[in-house]
Amino acid sequence: MAAALVAFERVAVVAEAARVREAGVRAADQAGSLAAALEQAAAAAGGTGAGPPGGVLSGAALAECAALLARRARDGVRETEQLAGRMESAAELLVGVDEEVARGVAGAGG
Repeated sequence: MAAALVAFERVAVVAEAARVREAGVRAADQAGSLAAALEQAAAAAGGTGAGPPGGVLSGAALAECAALLARRARDGVRETEQLAGRMESAAELLVGVDEEVARGVAGAGG
């Protein structure tokens, strides 16, 4: 019975890890769309500073925002992938420990 419970919990953790990965990909896709929009705005603003000198909406500022957003999106995907991998590893470790304890109990019982 305990093994079935551990297996069920492992499946639940692996499913949650998949959802973490999917959320990371969705967030990156959304950030990618925003970065593309910022790049288009930068091109429309002249790409290298059209608009008021030093202005917040200069093409260069928009391009830098797009690049920063794209980097952060990639970092987010890496982090969510690592988190999901650790979740899966922990689930596998749980199964291994449960099997080891079960063997120990069976051995002690005779």
